[in-house]
Amino acid sequence: IKTPDLLDALKSIAKEGFSPSSLGQYIRNPIDFYNYKVLGLKQPNDIEETIEANTFGSVVHYTLEAFYEPFVGETLEVLKLEQLKHKVPETVEHFFKKLFKKGDITQGKNLISFEIAKRYINNFLDAEIQFLNKGNTVQVLAVEESVVLDFDHPDLDFPIKLKGNVDRIDVCNGVRRIIDYKTSKVSQTDLNLVDWATITQDYKKHSKSFQLLMYAYILNQTDPFNGPTEAGIFSFKNFKSGVIKFTKKDKPGNGASKQQEISEEILESYKIQLVALLSELFNPDIEFIEKEV
Repeated sequence: IKTPDLLDALKSIAKEGFSPSSLGQYIRNPIDFYNYKVLGLKQPNDIEETIEANTFGSVVHYTLEAFYEPFVGETLEVLKLEQLKHKVPETVEHFFKKLFKKGDITQGKNLISFEIAKRYINNFLDAEIQFLNKGNTVQVLAVEESVVLDFDHPDLDFPIKLKGNVDRIDVCNGVRRIIDYKTSKVSQTDLNLVDWATITQDYKKHSKSFQLLMYAYILNQTDPFNGPTEAGIFSFKNFKSGVIKFTKKDKPGNGASKQQEISEEILESYKIQLVALLSELFNPDIEFIEKEV
């Protein structure tokens, strides 16, 4: 039950900032949001003896950040990317040892994870090189960019921050791209949206679109888009697809019209759903309940 004290606690969290993952946790199961964000219970995380998915993902992210940070503000060149390839083993090993202090990466499942991480990075660099060799141009604007926005809305008369960490922002052939890396399998169907209302209701189907559009909304508010912009995911288990783009469809199926540009209309439609979600979160008449999965 949302007592006055609980609502005050929620407002403190709002002032500190909501990320896509915290709001996603509420969408997925409100009682988890209550337990972990409000009560501050620690999420189950035993000492790692094998490399968990979050550690593995962090290694890949940190390696790419280390590789691409020197290119911020520059146009990517094939030769420079090729020169990175011999640094892959030592860099991946460095971040595994930094993040995975308790374990041994020389044998068993951990060794397999280590080898897969190296392969992912090599595959990523190869994909970038092939893309450039086809005549495409890519200018890196930012990597691991922290974004934050003071969110104002007349229905929510208290301070709310939106925040996040964008893996990469670049300009590809004149189009600004907001890119998130996923070490999990992602396909185009995961980023297709037909009905706006479902983006805050169906976590399993639309969590990735919700995250990308939140990043796009924050960025457009803090540095308004002055040209075509897209948002997408690079999936390391589906690297042949390149950047898989958020796509708004007017109806299900193959005959639908598709929009991939993040227009003002797209962002306004997203904002309507975001406000509805936040209004529900702060509605004293709506209790935190266990959502049946």
